[in-house]
Amino acid sequence: MTQPAKLLSIISLVFAPFSAILAQDEGFIYGTITTYDNEVYEGPIRWGKEEVYWIDVFNASKEENPNLRYLSEDQKNDLQHSTNPFVIYSSCGDKKTEWFGGKNRSFGFNSCTHQFSCRFGDIKKIRPKRGSDVEIEMQSGIKFDLSGSGYNDVNTKVSVIDKEIGQIDVNWDRIARVEFKKTPSKLANTFGQPVFVTVTTFDGSFTGSLQWDHEERLTTDKIDGDTDDGRVSIELGKIKSIERVQNRSKITTESGRVLELSGTNDVNSENRGILITQANGTMVDIPWREFRKLTVEKGKSGILKEYDDFKNQKDIQAKVKSTKSKTTSGKTVIDLDEEYGFEMIQGRDGELEYSIPVASIKKMSPKGSSSTEIELKSGEKLNLKDSQDLGKMNQGVLIFTSTDKPEYLPWNEVEEIEIN
Repeated sequence: MTQPAKLLSIISLVFAPFSAILAQDEGFIYGTITTYDNEVYEGPIRWGKEEVYWIDVFNASKEENPNLRYLSEDQKNDLQHSTNPFVIYSSCGDKKTEWFGGKNRSFGFNSCTHQFSCRFGDIKKIRPKRGSDVEIEMQSGIKFDLSGSGYNDVNTKVSVIDKEIGQIDVNWDRIARVEFKKTPSKLANTFGQPVFVTVTTFDGSFTGSLQWDHEERLTTDKIDGDTDDGRVSIELGKIKSIERVQNRSKITTESGRVLELSGTNDVNSENRGILITQANGTMVDIPWREFRKLTVEKGKSGILKEYDDFKNQKDIQAKVKSTKSKTTSGKTVIDLDEEYGFEMIQGRDGELEYSIPVASIKKMSPKGSSSTEIELKSGEKLNLKDSQDLGKMNQGVLIFTSTDKPEYLPWNEVEEIEIN
């Protein structure tokens, strides 16, 4: 190796960590907010007090299900009289509710309503409509009319650090549209820096980007709690580890200082959960009762994705094998609802709640009436249950072959779905 080449190699090694930090900016949500007075604000965006990365999830509900038209009256009647906790109605006015994830929040399951979840990086535009209604346009141009009723991603303030005037928190009723675009490689100002952690639970460990108490995730976000001497607020960027000690938290700072905090939902059993988004795209929600310890990790920049990473948006193409050993291939709609790779599948493994982009899944294999084995493209396997998507509440699968009339397969007749 020549001397110049050696010098370049040394320089690359020395500045590699620094370059990785700079590249993190591309993982932040970025775009323009246009108000009804045609004021335009451009810069990094934070959704409410929570979502700030492209990998963060936007939640709402689909109030209509056009896929019902493919079912015969007999198939609809079979669904109506099944053990599933929903009822087929001629209109969408009535709902039955089910508890999901033990979080004191209910979702209506009926012939029309399904939860819609995707990552912010999948979205091109968001346009608020009347009340809690909202129109979402994906990067591919596909549009959804959704309801945000019961979800905090609609009717919330949206903050933007405008490149000229600084941060402004825009009220939802002032927003005409939000348009997302590729984030510059280096931002002049951000809401803070990412925090990556390893969380140890009673069922194993998970590494990824952090959302503590479903909210705090940046170095500038603060965890509040009481000590014997008074209340403190500690920035996440100054924390090395958090450990659960009964109904309080032992926090170790980067300097080695140890504090035991109690008295707030940040540090006791009122904590809403610790969300970890892993490199394979899977989000896992860890309840306080399963949490043992959090350790801050450095140099995990590859976990975040930039806006262009979400461009390849396709419908679900799969081979579906029935319990009668018949295999049918084509465009596939899961639970009469999810038909695109950017949509997400939810389920639980014990106390842990998972959200997985369909595009990250290799195989789905129902096991009995309540659970499904999920094999990810990363090679990981999960056995999930207790959700609309993966148990007896699933409304079945549609497979489109070369004809306009798809084949319908009830969930209890599905042996395996292999996603291309």
